[in-house]
Amino acid sequence: GISPYEYYSSLYSPLYDASVGSIPYGGEYVGVRIESSAKDEMDLWHVENVAVQSGDGKMKLSEIGSIRKERTSLSINKEDQSYSVDVRYNFVGPEQMRRTFSEETVDWMNGSVLPLGYTAEGESGGWFYENQDKYAALILLVIAAIFVLCAVHFNSLRYPFSIILLIPVSFIGVFLVFGLSDFSFDKGGFAAFVMLSGITVNAGIYLVSAMLGERGFKDAAGGMLLPGMDSGRAMQLQLRAYIKAFNRKIIPISLTILSSIMGLLPFLFDGPSEVFWFDFAIGTITGLVFSVIALIFYLPAFALHRRPRRA
Repeated sequence: GISPYEYYSSLYSPLYDASVGSIPYGGEYVGVRIESSAKDEMDLWHVENVAVQSGDGKMKLSEIGSIRKERTSLSINKEDQSYSVDVRYNFVGPEQMRRTFSEETVDWMNGSVLPLGYTAEGESGGWFYENQDKYAALILLVIAAIFVLCAVHFNSLRYPFSIILLIPVSFIGVFLVFGLSDFSFDKGGFAAFVMLSGITVNAGIYLVSAMLGERGFKDAAGGMLLPGMDSGRAMQLQLRAYIKAFNRKIIPISLTILSSIMGLLPFLFDGPSEVFWFDFAIGTITGLVFSVIALIFYLPAFALHRRPRRA
């Protein structure tokens, strides 16, 4: 007359052993675990042969059942007309060594162990690695939104295009730091791409806005060059306005980039073991460094242009 749930509930208290949270202690948080004082006494023999109060009476497990260990069947899943078996293992060590070990094991299995028709694949990495195309689409969406906003602000397509070109140049730094090193590219790398897409264009917007606001350039045609102006004269006015704007804005731009880099340096102290934050910091820092190169060389090459002579 006793259900298995009632009997299990009666054993739950004497066999209790679980983590219940953490408390502040000695300046840090320490995990708290609660264990029953009767847990050590309730070994397998006692569980089977000692009468336990359950419901309206007492009973012992050996009267109605037993406890034994059995090997369960191997779970084989079928996906896309293929059967697959997942193998799990524990690896104690840094993240980069774990990835290297996994890749080497997969290559060894495919090359020396598995027969024809069988293949081993490394871990997919979960949702992030299965949806990298969505991350790439997100970056393109951010760039498109920046282009539209700049086009509305400058009432031009040339200036937004020249500002957007700063973004791929800054991405070169991210590609180099992950391509030339053993750092693993993870979610933090994609987060660095998104961060650079927003930060890099700031300097370009400041410079172009300051250039268009220069008195000598603006008085020529209210922010645009006169249609009949000589191309050489037009280039001279633009170059003069750009140099003035550069001299005015380079110090705040440099301080902004430097402060961003300094703010990301603490994330490098823990090393590559903190995969996300380390990738995010190292990618953003190198991208900001390359954005300075783009600001000095690429922006004036595309933002300044000769206008043809018109009647």
